[in-house]
Amino acid sequence: MMVVFCLLLAPIFSYVRLKAKSVIAAAIIHGSLNATSGIAIMVIKEGNDLLVGKLKVYYMKRLIYFCLSVEV
Repeated sequence: MMVVFCLLLAPIFSYVRLKAKSVIAAAIIHGSLNATSGIAIMVIKEGNDLLVGKLKVYYMKRLIYFCLSVEV
């Protein structure tokens, strides 16, 4: 599964690297992909105490707001 995922993302990373003429842009995409991959685990039913119960929507909104407010 990981091999297929990497093969599908390789053209995207290559395109970004060529258009930006720098590896920094591709590195930023790689880092943000790694950082957001944990969100899938958090939203699995009962996967995280933070997101279980009445405060689920509140914490998810705060997480999204934080992710969007970080300046690169």
